[in-house]
Amino acid sequence: MERLPRTAYLREFETKNQCELLFDLTVELPKIGVLQEEVRAVRRITDTVESLLQHIINKLELSIKKLKKQAQIEHDDELQVNISLKNALTKKPIKPKMVLKNLINARMSNVEFQIFDQRYVVVINAPLVRDMKLPQVLYANYEVQPSQLFILFGEKSSSKFTWLKSRDKSTWVQVANTFRYKPSEEDVGHYLKLICVPCCSVLTGPAVEVVSDSRVVEMGELPTCPFEKRHEFTTTQLADNCFRFVSYNILSNRYADNEQFSYCPPQFLAIDYRKQLVAKELSGYNSDIFCLQEVDQFAYNYYYKNLFKNKNYHSFYYRKGNKIPEGLACFYNKTRFKRVDDHQIIYSQEYSYKKNHYKYLRPIIESNALLKDCFMKQLTSLQVTVLNVNNSNRNVFIIVANTHLYYHPDAELVRVLQISMATTYLSLLHKQYNKDGNTVRVILCGDFNSVPTSTVYEFLTKGNLSRDNKVFEKTVNNVNLRHDFQLQSACGSPTYTNYTDDFRGCLDYIFIEKDKMRVCNVVPFPKNEDLEAFEGLPNEVYPSDHLALVVDLEII
Repeated sequence: MERLPRTAYLREFETKNQCELLFDLTVELPKIGVLQEEVRAVRRITDTVESLLQHIINKLELSIKKLKKQAQIEHDDELQVNISLKNALTKKPIKPKMVLKNLINARMSNVEFQIFDQRYVVVINAPLVRDMKLPQVLYANYEVQPSQLFILFGEKSSSKFTWLKSRDKSTWVQVANTFRYKPSEEDVGHYLKLICVPCCSVLTGPAVEVVSDSRVVEMGELPTCPFEKRHEFTTTQLADNCFRFVSYNILSNRYADNEQFSYCPPQFLAIDYRKQLVAKELSGYNSDIFCLQEVDQFAYNYYYKNLFKNKNYHSFYYRKGNKIPEGLACFYNKTRFKRVDDHQIIYSQEYSYKKNHYKYLRPIIESNALLKDCFMKQLTSLQVTVLNVNNSNRNVFIIVANTHLYYHPDAELVRVLQISMATTYLSLLHKQYNKDGNTVRVILCGDFNSVPTSTVYEFLTKGNLSRDNKVFEKTVNNVNLRHDFQLQSACGSPTYTNYTDDFRGCLDYIFIEKDKMRVCNVVPFPKNEDLEAFEGLPNEVYPSDHLALVVDLEII
């Protein structure tokens, strides 16, 4: 009886200009032994079929040579490796000089080859799981999903997922067939395994599985946290022309790895633990508006959004660059405000699409190829939420702008360009609403990755940068950057808003128009000596490496 054919996968990796033929080979060779290996042959996409097959032959001959050496066989001239691609229907060989790119583009569904007694059907660009990981810590009663998942040539929505549990990693019991699984108290003490079969609309790829490093545990009660001292200043909500505003970088799970925060035990670095503290902290501030940075898409959709909806907040969320699954979120009290508009701009795209608005930046950006390349690659975004104040004797609009500027320490000019675009955009938006007797106020907040002595801070608070500023020394600049707002940092410049083992300083701000809004009260930050008792944030009692900025404001 003829053996059923096995599957080989031919895939193109466009970013590397390469392709790969991948298959499992198990064959018993007389006198030599069993040859068993995963054959992975990589060639340039411009190479030929002949080149790919010869590469496979070379790899297998090397493996056979090693087996012969182990079996102490010096000569076996009769054993030869032969392989050729052919059309399974016509039985005609694929032309050896055919370019691999053309073979892939043809997307033929009837290509096959044979090695020894093994016959293979070639599947072109089948879905592939390139990376899949589970969280380091698994808590009972909290949903778990892959902390990392990258499927090539497939979609998560089309793929199949199976969860299993085991106490000893040998006997497994299936518990779910969903992308997310919520471990129960009965799962405490068990390891979890996730199997993913990657799929697209027409093809299925090979299954991949991953097993958790640790067992499911119970979270226990949350500790008393230092931020609860700050809650003593926010026991009640504000009214009339006063409102409480919060800005907070809550540390995305995407960046909360044990290498960067080695001082934080994994159980406290886990997103399921930290999000409980974030929610507890934010709830205690009784704010009217709060803006968050580094918000995980999963945490927003399945936790923060509904949690604060039940506390009378409406919210909007945008992924970074509309691509990366962490981003910016704005929440507001529905009793005090109603939404007029919400949207997001991506600085690099805005520069490309609306050249007339930002033509003053062209002499700077276009004069330095490295600067332009760096600026255009960034997905840095500005979230804008326009709110109308309820129950006011004036028609008051508040334009709330939330951003997280590019982080690299040597990229201050990129941040200057980004924030200059932000002020230009907000100025245009201000003019749009500043008519018919409307009162319009602008708030610009977020993580600016800029200390109080930075050029970004100077530009925002002084309103201009001269062309001879040192930040422009590697560009041709004939422009004095300026903006029309009179801005001040509502919380001043505290010693720390970011506190880790390798950086400690002030990076976060809430900028207000000092001629149009008044600071009523700044909720005190933790004392320096209290922070300095820790090696760094986050930890058991601080959920982020940043601190929340909390201020009471009055509309003048």
